[in-house]
Amino acid sequence: MKALQACSALLGLLCASGVAGQEPPRKPQVTIEKEGNIINIIGVGAGSWRAVITSVQKLREVPRESDSSVVATLAANVDALPPPYLYELVRRICISDPERASYLFGLAGLRARYDAYKCVDETAKAGVHATVFSLQIPECKSMLSDTDLFLSSMRKLRDAKELFSSKASPWWICSHGMAAIKAGLEKRTLDVAEWLKPESEWEKIKEQVRSDIDYTIEKNSKK
Repeated sequence: MKALQACSALLGLLCASGVAGQEPPRKPQVTIEKEGNIINIIGVGAGSWRAVITSVQKLREVPRESDSSVVATLAANVDALPPPYLYELVRRICISDPERASYLFGLAGLRARYDAYKCVDETAKAGVHATVFSLQIPECKSMLSDTDLFLSSMRKLRDAKELFSSKASPWWICSHGMAAIKAGLEKRTLDVAEWLKPESEWEKIKEQVRSDIDYTIEKNSKK
């Protein structure tokens, strides 16, 4: 039952997250949390970075005996869901299929980077590392420590069509930036051009991502 509820929630998210190329203006929402003397201002709301991360974390509560249902649903919606969901797919298959898991782990990070590069706000890029930090997968330590497997995955991804086939809105990571937080505090709506770079720039961004892959391969090949 819990697995079915989780899968239904995922399908609901597909409708709420939006589709790249059909972007609406966004009205960011924020919440203020206080921990001792520290005040955190966090972007929230449907499709936001916090909402996506929280949803993935809740998905982790689904028992492992429901892996087949969760894996099937995630795998069927790889291009529709925001990249962080791939980390949950990786977590559930890294022991049984480390090669596929390594590939998907690399795909998740590169898609997140591609989305972040499309944000007008440069500070949104910090969301790439924040995502990995928030969704750590200690269960996959063996896979993650295999440099040869990692390099093999990067080489496969370099020219893979699915590297840029995601249909999910980049808003999930653009909402992590300071511009969205500021707009939320001011209760102001961001026009599309205020948060998303024009599609005419996306080919150049794709080349930047490929350049990042080349650099990563070269750097790790020297170790």
